Amino acid sequence: MGYALRHVADLRQLFSEFRRVLKPGGRILILEITRPPNRLAFHLMRFYMQKVVPRLGWLRRRNQSTLKLMQYYWSTIEECVPPAVILEALAGQRIYEC
Repeated sequence: MGYALRHVADLRQLFSEFRRVLKPGGRILILEITRPPNRLAFHLMRFYMQKVVPRLGWLRRRNQSTLKLMQYYWSTIEECVPPAVILEALAGQRIYEC
């Protein structure tokens, strides 16, 4: 599952369903983004993702879709589920390995 946890209403229910459908010894892979914990890093990353990258893309392609893509990508980062919340929901399912 990649970059989609922010669209899930109940993580415990999702992970319970993963556990239900996994074969014994099966694994799940969750690919997720997290916000930088440092405020300065967060603001620098936001500036870079919303201002620098779209302009570089526009210079290369002259296409406004690059700006829209970076806005969506930043929204994904800004609205991501914090790692502690994910780990807490996984902890009760016995499908979590560190």
